Amino acid sequence: MSTNVPGSEVKVPYLQRTPTGWRYRRRIMPKALASHLGKAEWKSPIFAQRWQAVREAERLKPIHDEIIGRWKNGEAVDDVPEFVAAVEAKAQHLRALRPEEYEAAVDTMEADGFRRMFFGPGFETVHRELIAERGGFINPVSGPPYGPLDVDIREIAERVSRKAGGDLAPIDLAAIKAAKEGGGRHRPQTMPLSKAYERDKAEYGGSRAEKFIGFAVRDFKTMVGDRDFFSLKRADVEAWIKAGKAKNWAPGTIKRRSVALQGIHTRLLIAFDIPASSVWRKLDYGFDPASEDSDNRLPFNSHHLKALDSYLDAGGVNANVKRILEIMRFTGLGAKEVAGLRVRDFVLDDPTPHVWIRPHEGRRLKTKTRKRAIPLLGRALVAAREAVASASGEFVFVREMKTNTAQMLSKNCNVVIRAAGVPRSPRLSAYSFRHGLGEAMKVAKLSEDVRKYVLGHARSSVTEGYGSSAPMRAELAKDLAKAHACLGQVDDSIFEPYELMPAEPANIGKQR
Repeated sequence: MSTNVPGSEVKVPYLQRTPTGWRYRRRIMPKALASHLGKAEWKSPIFAQRWQAVREAERLKPIHDEIIGRWKNGEAVDDVPEFVAAVEAKAQHLRALRPEEYEAAVDTMEADGFRRMFFGPGFETVHRELIAERGGFINPVSGPPYGPLDVDIREIAERVSRKAGGDLAPIDLAAIKAAKEGGGRHRPQTMPLSKAYERDKAEYGGSRAEKFIGFAVRDFKTMVGDRDFFSLKRADVEAWIKAGKAKNWAPGTIKRRSVALQGIHTRLLIAFDIPASSVWRKLDYGFDPASEDSDNRLPFNSHHLKALDSYLDAGGVNANVKRILEIMRFTGLGAKEVAGLRVRDFVLDDPTPHVWIRPHEGRRLKTKTRKRAIPLLGRALVAAREAVASASGEFVFVREMKTNTAQMLSKNCNVVIRAAGVPRSPRLSAYSFRHGLGEAMKVAKLSEDVRKYVLGHARSSVTEGYGSSAPMRAELAKDLAKAHACLGQVDDSIFEPYELMPAEPANIGKQR
């Protein structure tokens, strides 16, 4: 794929726009190579700024061209860090590949660095010094020719940095200088986690749950130390996991915080062209292997659902969370799908009231087949009417869509599920509603086409009609009503004893 550069005719191959930024994404061809490498595509992390993704795309493209070329020539290939580093050493420099885009990227880097200098410590002092030296108000410029009052932004930034005790400015400017001269990217000798996080926050903060990332950084420093993230060791990461377990953290908490730290580490290595690290691979977070994968989530049985209904009916639960739980239970929608619902997605004045799940600027769908229209019945319809009536903006359940919105929505639902008395297990969560409806549709003996359509799985020509025709929606509503009557009819032998409600130990192995 390629994307037009705003304001120019230059195209950057494999540069993809996402709802939260830009990234390099390239499908591996030929298929035999994809099978050999065990992946369907190459893609970079998402960058907040376009020029960052441009730089990464131009770094990765020649590497992958080389790998594909070697494969076609019958040579041995791999994409482990060591192999990629060897291939990368042969890659042409960015400037030679795409001079126009390179210059635009460098200009952006310089301007971005200079803007930071205006708000950096010591700027006012340096500014006054330069005015005194030049005898008038200075004019910052990015390069020659220079007038009598022109000052190169590098000089300003370097002087500001010296006043500030040598912070990030020299690193950024040295990177620009090295890039312009065709060399590698400058980096300091060490980068402790505290400094790596400051750098990461300055680049990517603002569109993520910074508080939770801050928790991970704080705890890692307290429990393991302010380790150098350029030379992070597997032993450091394992010590972090061990310390989390010693504090009786839930496996999910350990994993979430580890993923946050891994993101900081990965983006740091990318920024300085350092080969990827494997220290975060295949970590033991403490999950039961049988329940770690979301595909192994279990449906709620009738006792779980009864406890949840009693808790919701007693009152005291946030109204929106209650509505979300009702809609997820009777429609099979996932947290991300519910979070992205807008007022216009609810069609409540139709003979068959329904909700549309479709992509939009704030939220994309996991696959094309996730686009569908699900009838709203009974308690789900009541919840939908209340939710739409109380909506204060475009989105029904959230103020806006951010990268962590669905995660927070799911977390709020899980808090209520636990408060209702449902046993604490990674296999029993808000996502269990989706599995529950899938199981109920099987018990109700609904056709495979109907089940696939409702859950948004791969569809046939039959299921494609359900969202587009009123008669088809009415027929689907009848099928769903049959499934709703079977919710909770689960073979208890699939549960561990601790996953059953306390009053039902004798039900193990029985079919309801």
